[in-house]
Amino acid sequence: MNDSNRCQKLLVRYKYKLSISVIILMVLDALLIKGFVDIFTATLNGLLLVLTVAALLTVGYYRKKYHYYKALVYGEEEFTQMVTVTHY
Repeated sequence: MNDSNRCQKLLVRYKYKLSISVIILMVLDALLIKGFVDIFTATLNGLLLVLTVAALLTVGYYRKKYHYYKALVYGEEEFTQMVTVTHY
């Protein structure tokens, strides 16, 4: 149950970041239409935002596919183990 809640929180967090990126892209388009931003800057910023959205979607997909667990070993050292979760 704890892992399910954690996955839902991660999904909500990535949806939030994706929404913010889309809002920023819409504001940039509005500024371009009004003429406050030149076409080169708008294209560069738009490209960076599209790459950011693509990276967030990719990371979100792999976070959903693979779960990362932290465990304590010998009481001091911490390591991360990647576990593949199979849905039946």
